[in-house]
Amino acid sequence: MSAALDIAAHPSVTLICGRSGSGKSTFTLRYLLNARGVSCRFVFDPAGEYAHRLRLPPQRTALDLEVGIRRGWCLWGTDLFPGEAQEAFLAFCDAAWEYGGALPGRKIVVVDEVWKYCTPQRIPPELAMLVQEGRKRRLETVFLTQRPNRLNESILGEVTECVAFALTGERGLLKVVNTCDVPEDEVAALPNGAFVSVSDRGAVLRGRVF
Repeated sequence: MSAALDIAAHPSVTLICGRSGSGKSTFTLRYLLNARGVSCRFVFDPAGEYAHRLRLPPQRTALDLEVGIRRGWCLWGTDLFPGEAQEAFLAFCDAAWEYGGALPGRKIVVVDEVWKYCTPQRIPPELAMLVQEGRKRRLETVFLTQRPNRLNESILGEVTECVAFALTGERGLLKVVNTCDVPEDEVAALPNGAFVSVSDRGAVLRGRVF
């Protein structure tokens, strides 16, 4: 499957962090729904949360995958790999790389709590390709987490935008502050629903999702 390459594309690795109920999932859904020029959204959805909230069928077979890609929403569960979440995740990364890379325009790849599929020492090669080489295929990655301190440095070092919601725990807060240069006092005082976003180009955005 031939890839549509864009060597000059700017990398896009977004980290969205916040405690449970802070608004990060709502933010992500709105981002996916409103993003322009996106040919497909690849979402690793082992619990079926996105399929439920979007009222879209998950991909359970190879045929479902083709239908989902044509629809522009590939919601990847673990049905093809029952009881094997790690294998399902690696297959998801491969599919996003191969199928997404062949599609025109932007593609967005979303993973919740990606640290569950990595170790402190390394990330799987299938994920590394998306994070480190995805820009050439206009593959943008979005990682959501309640525990930014658990993320591997190979991911944190590639982050181009950090969206911080209210966090629980000093270690997670300090990891976000040190990695993404967000204001510590401001993030510590955020109420649920409010966020501050900082990009690697210096842009700062503040807002609320509820």
